[in-house]
Amino acid sequence: MKRTLLGVVAESLAHNSIRNATVVDVVHGRAMQHYGEALRQYLSIRLGNVEGGGHALAQVRALAAARGAGEMAQHPGVRARLYRIARDVAKEHLATGGPTGDRTMLPWRLPAAGTAAPAPDALARLRTGLGEDDAELLELRYARELGEEEIAYVVDRPVAAVHDELVAAEQKARGIVGGADGDALARAALVAFALERTAPPAPVPEEEGEGESAMLAAGAVIGGRYEVQKCVGSGSFADVYRARDTSVPGHVVAIKLLHQPALTEGAREQALRELHLIASVFHPSIVQFKDHGWHDSRLWFVMPWYEGESLENRIQREAISRAEARRIFEPLARALATMHASGLRHQDVKPDNVFLARIRRFDEEGADELLPVLLDLGVAAKDAEMVVAGTPTYFAPEVAAQFSARPTGKEITNKADVFALALSLKHALVPSSEEVVEGGAVETFIERRAAEVPTPPPGDEFAYLRGAFERWLHLDPEKRPTAGELANELRMLTAPEERRARRIATLKWLVPATVGALLTFGFAVFALQQQAELERANARAAKIETAEVRADLSQATERGKELETDVANIRRRYESSKMSNDQLTTKLAETEGSLNATEGELAKARKRTRDLDQSLTVEQQKSASLTADLSSTKSHLDETRKQLDTTQLALSAEQAESARVRRELTQAKEEARIALERVSEINRELTQARADLSIARDEKRDLDRTLKQLESKRDELQPKLDAAEKRIALLERRLATTASEPKTIPVVPAQPTNPTSP
Repeated sequence: MKRTLLGVVAESLAHNSIRNATVVDVVHGRAMQHYGEALRQYLSIRLGNVEGGGHALAQVRALAAARGAGEMAQHPGVRARLYRIARDVAKEHLATGGPTGDRTMLPWRLPAAGTAAPAPDALARLRTGLGEDDAELLELRYARELGEEEIAYVVDRPVAAVHDELVAAEQKARGIVGGADGDALARAALVAFALERTAPPAPVPEEEGEGESAMLAAGAVIGGRYEVQKCVGSGSFADVYRARDTSVPGHVVAIKLLHQPALTEGAREQALRELHLIASVFHPSIVQFKDHGWHDSRLWFVMPWYEGESLENRIQREAISRAEARRIFEPLARALATMHASGLRHQDVKPDNVFLARIRRFDEEGADELLPVLLDLGVAAKDAEMVVAGTPTYFAPEVAAQFSARPTGKEITNKADVFALALSLKHALVPSSEEVVEGGAVETFIERRAAEVPTPPPGDEFAYLRGAFERWLHLDPEKRPTAGELANELRMLTAPEERRARRIATLKWLVPATVGALLTFGFAVFALQQQAELERANARAAKIETAEVRADLSQATERGKELETDVANIRRRYESSKMSNDQLTTKLAETEGSLNATEGELAKARKRTRDLDQSLTVEQQKSASLTADLSSTKSHLDETRKQLDTTQLALSAEQAESARVRRELTQAKEEARIALERVSEINRELTQARADLSIARDEKRDLDRTLKQLESKRDELQPKLDAAEKRIALLERRLATTASEPKTIPVVPAQPTNPTSP
């Protein structure tokens, strides 16, 4: 026979020499946790009433606790024995004429969208058209996952007979759903006998809780100082109470009281286990203890009382935002990292074990601060232990594999907590993505979880997180990050908003800077243009001066030529006129002096021409450089203008988005104002109701006092009334006797009148 979930747990505990009392706690407590929903649905179908199924489940729990772990763990196992008790409770309820309902009106669970399932009329015929016995056999086999030997024990018939009846019932079912194969038939039967998940049953009254420790009544005092106000929660192993610390006025605490008494020293040491685990680590997001002691041999310990709600309750109202998710899950991941560094695993991380405490702030803002706190360390385990606990829907694959038909043998490490925390994050972001154990079929769910992992959260908003979730929820624990690494990686939850904030911040300084840059570029361009114009004017002046110098040079050259012509003429005249040597010398000297002067001027003109050519070349180079700079500046200015246009468009979009957000914020503030006014009105009504209640209580006390006085007076008058009744009876007898005698009129003698007599 296949090992059951709780069977594996008990074997693991026994293998590691854990004391028998712990096996009792785990087998009893975890059995009701893992199989409770399936048992409730089984009972609701038997009774045709969901509320009746919840109350019947409370009876099953009490009866199972009364029988003890020794009997419950016997063959064929705790699950079969729980269903046998449930069947007997349902039969007794029906036999005594208890309230029942119409089975067809039960809240049957609809098949999940996109899954292959029989038509609704076929499902209805499976529930009501097979006969009571056949339907029960199919339900126990496929929806409640019992084996044939377990079913035989539940229905109290031989295994062979159950086998034959089950085969016949399966044949009838195939005729209804259209000749389905084995897997399809199993799926059809599971869907046919699955109800919507119902609320937990009410607490078991004391007279029905035989074998269970009764809950404490309001006003009970624990440890000589903690006055119980009310029970705020009940789990598999303990109850949690809100209590007033009488030693500290106005101080409220939470007290956890274990169900099972510890009657020996060894049992007391084991009962202190959770307390030791809590005390071994410290982190603001890990619940701390303040005091402890014993009450009727049961361990109690005191924890801070937090105002707030669980994450489970929070996400049942609506999904949380990515920013809120980071504020919640980043501290939780660091809290797990602290536990892991101390050699501890939590093993039951889920939204229901995360409390969102509101911490009052007394600064100028005055708003409450959110503090996520990790609760329920009762299933935490040291690395050396193999205690397997937790909630199946948040099992990591390696944890689920230990309970499956094909264990992988992978060691359970701290990465299992990382998986559960990441899965809790996914469900907080998208509550509709939380997986449902249809019909309470835990074993089938665990088989699937051992081989498959949940998908990342759907939706375009979370598309960029798909790779991260695939790593955080990886089938191989080695591929997952540590808790500390996960805490760092959770920053990506708000990455889009941070990028957007950076863009807005950049735009806030970029636009003024761009405008300033444009103005600077404008002034620079203007200056460069003015300088270029000046350089061009200088170049034009240099060209004009060069032309003038060249003209002078040309004139000087012509003058030189003329002088040379004059010299030649003079020489010719000399030869022709036979001028004297002195005249010739004088004339020649004058001519040579003029020629030398002309050549000097010509040299100066040539030198000036060279200098002007060099200046012109330099000016032309400067002009070309300025022209290139001007072209580059214009190109850069065009690019800057384009960037400014793009920036202005982005700024316009951001301003529009900001305006939308402001409108939504204004609307939210208005809704909050209306809600606060409503709360104020309710508070006023509550105050008036309390005043009326106080007046009514005063009137009741007055009436009670008056009633007591009347009762006291009645007690005083009662003897006199009894004596009067006796005298009346005596007089009536005498009167009757007198009536039967002859009537005579007695003669009364006259009495003397004495005015002085009294």
